[in-house]
Amino acid sequence: MRRELPVTMVPVDEDLAVQAALMAAVTKPFGLSMGDRICLALARRTGLPALTADRSWLQVQTALGVTVEAIR
Repeated sequence: MRRELPVTMVPVDEDLAVQAALMAAVTKPFGLSMGDRICLALARRTGLPALTADRSWLQVQTALGVTVEAIR
């Protein structure tokens, strides 16, 4: 049986792109990509936690004002 996850597609608007770009200085030492920063910026915008298997995100969550939850 195939089960679908509840996924909502969110377009990257100008504000989200700018917010992600502003995170670069904090995240660069940890090797986070623009895609990683987009996810973190969206989490901050929505107030929801960012879910990831990349533990380096945990090291930037406080500085970015984002809640990060490691899924493994």
